[in-house]
Amino acid sequence: MLFIGYVVVSDNDFSVLLKNFIILIPIFTYIISTGNYPNIIIDFFNKYSDKFQFIKAADLAIGLYISVLIINKHFKSKTVAFNLSLIVCSIFIPLMLFNSRGSFFSILIFIAFYLFQNHQFILKNKLNFILVLIISSACFFVSTLRVYGNLDFYKEPEAVTSEVVVESLKGITGNKQPAKVFLSFYIQDGYLMSWDPTTDWRLDIWQDVLYDLIEKNQILIGYGYKDIIPVMLDPTAPGRLGRDGLNENVHNYFVNILARGGILQLLLFLYIYKTILTIYKRNHGDYKILILLIPILILSTLDVTMEGVNFPIIFYTYLGYTMKKGI
Repeated sequence: MLFIGYVVVSDNDFSVLLKNFIILIPIFTYIISTGNYPNIIIDFFNKYSDKFQFIKAADLAIGLYISVLIINKHFKSKTVAFNLSLIVCSIFIPLMLFNSRGSFFSILIFIAFYLFQNHQFILKNKLNFILVLIISSACFFVSTLRVYGNLDFYKEPEAVTSEVVVESLKGITGNKQPAKVFLSFYIQDGYLMSWDPTTDWRLDIWQDVLYDLIEKNQILIGYGYKDIIPVMLDPTAPGRLGRDGLNENVHNYFVNILARGGILQLLLFLYIYKTILTIYKRNHGDYKILILLIPILILSTLDVTMEGVNFPIIFYTYLGYTMKKGI
């Protein structure tokens, strides 16, 4: 996909098509993700596939980021591109927070990179920045009302399963002494844990993977790809396979790489990203590609992204295109 993006896509002029239609992507995905998904599509997937799912937060995020970057590259007016980017991002922030705190954190990082890379434009156009900030704030509150139905950011809690209750009770009764808590995190029995159930669930898996690899002397080469990662089948930690019993993923891109191929494979992947940065710097003289890499890789450490289908295809294809054409 990197090759296709770098060689095939970058050698074709998509500027007219992108300029005319790219803004429709975030608008369309926002509308259908906030209650207007066409029934005909839902019915189609329910009838002809195993299940129907709304667009995941990670897919929303990468669609938004790439749309914003393409808008800024192909719109002739810098002011229009800048204003449009901030307004679209402000609309998506409540949706990201509603769907996933990982995607919410990722979009904040993306916006911070975007503002930093455009700080000179902001300083030269202070009045425009103030006006677009006001408009973006208004869009943010309107989007919050649409997504949450209120301005309290209150989300109806998901049904709690018996497994979660049992695990919580075990954790409470197992704590002989109260732990010192910092930002919901604390250390108990040599494990970093969290008061937040979802965060704690993931932290527990990631640390179990590391300890199990070390204990089995497989930290160098990993488990391989034949079977489910062993800690996901741990009978003392029910619920790791999810409600439908089909989850096999540790919800962390780098932990998954470590589990499957050990330290050797992890080093190879890190070398790939170092090479990408080196090529971009050689071609364009800066590291602006970090506005894409950092938010996506942060998001991938908190969710199932690279182990899916569409996310890595979109990411690596556009990454290849950007290495050639620049941000």
